[in-house]
Amino acid sequence: LANLGAFGVIPALSGPAGEPQGHDAYRGAGYRHPLKGAALSLFLLSLAGIPPTAGFIGKFAIFHSAVGSGYTGLALVGVLTSLISLYYYLRPVVVMYMGDQTAVSLPAGSRLEKAYVALCLGAVLFLGLYPGPLWELITVVLPSP
Repeated sequence: LANLGAFGVIPALSGPAGEPQGHDAYRGAGYRHPLKGAALSLFLLSLAGIPPTAGFIGKFAIFHSAVGSGYTGLALVGVLTSLISLYYYLRPVVVMYMGDQTAVSLPAGSRLEKAYVALCLGAVLFLGLYPGPLWELITVVLPSP
């Protein structure tokens, strides 16, 4: 859901030159387009595994299963790679909000685009704040050994 949402917001941040190809294209986007910037930030935080998002619950479930199965070393490697990936997921967020405010003016977007992003955003937050249904699904599909 976080990937679907992030790849739904990126075209929404496209200017006249097309989709952004580098971080410089996002400079100031968080100020000029606060809802799109906040949505992309939340999706990237979910991909990084930061609470209270569904990405945190997913990573927690994976690491919990690895430790429960006796793969503590593998879980530690997973945690370390998640920490390293945090830099890459947060870089666009930093550029959007910490850079100068030179973002291009974009059209408001269609209703379908807004509904798609809102649905993904709602699901990522709902499953992060209320993970019970997701956790039950995970334990049924992937029972602990």
